[in-house]
Amino acid sequence: MRETEVSIGGIHGRLLEHGEHAPNLVIISGGSGPIDMDGNTAVCTADTLKILANLLATQHVSVFSYNKCGALGNDWSPYESSVNIWTYVANLLMFANYFKNKFCNIYFCGHSEGGIVSIVASCFFKCEGLICINTPGRPMGALLKEQLRNNLGISDENIDLGISIIDSISSGDEVQKELPDFLANLFRNTLHNYYGSVFCLDPCFFLSKFSRRSLLIQGERDLQVSIDDAQHLFNASKFGEKVLFPKMNHTLRDVADDFKANIDAYCDSSLPLTAGLAPCLGSFLLNQSVLSERSYADLPYNN
Repeated sequence: MRETEVSIGGIHGRLLEHGEHAPNLVIISGGSGPIDMDGNTAVCTADTLKILANLLATQHVSVFSYNKCGALGNDWSPYESSVNIWTYVANLLMFANYFKNKFCNIYFCGHSEGGIVSIVASCFFKCEGLICINTPGRPMGALLKEQLRNNLGISDENIDLGISIIDSISSGDEVQKELPDFLANLFRNTLHNYYGSVFCLDPCFFLSKFSRRSLLIQGERDLQVSIDDAQHLFNASKFGEKVLFPKMNHTLRDVADDFKANIDAYCDSSLPLTAGLAPCLGSFLLNQSVLSERSYADLPYNN
């Protein structure tokens, strides 16, 4: 395996190549927050993207993953108030343009929020295909409202308050209410710029403009994004393929049908990725047919 460090505009990334130069490159974008190129934050080491990148590279696909703003040094505070969804889109496009003359085909692959970034970026760069893994299929404001309603630790009063704040930010209004600690952290002022850019952004609108192949992957035990989101994306896509993995959670691991086990898996880098996930992506990236999720689950797999 050959690794090459690439840094542009203060953003650092890693190119993985296995053996001979592969003509296809996939650029992986991580989920929400200051995620680094391995899929980790300062408080959670999952190595999700690191494992996925290594598995894809062994399938004769070149893989590039990169740190999101604030990931390097794990200090998010200088960036939080200035970034928005378009900052992330611009960073992805920056790397795509850097690599466009070095590879025959470039694919975008995004996990969670990274899927939205990839979808939007595809409208400004002629990528060969899109992969969206556990990606919301509706505006983030609607998704966050659902997550608040499903949080058993929040009172009905605070749920209503949270929903009203989402509506206010979506309308461009300032939030000047005294908030309980949980909501005060979730809706801290430094996040309003980001929220304002993403709460009303509809990923299905942008995906409907994409005229090439897309692979839409969803774990059925994802606590944050639902199979309905995958269906929304599939309905919006022109040439989409949808694959569901019955036991996969948000961090791409198979988990028991148990809330605690699901949460515990979020920061457990010793767990393998869901069986069949990497072969599914590899088939798509090599322009081969994508099987059903149950076919992939039967394939031999090792990290």
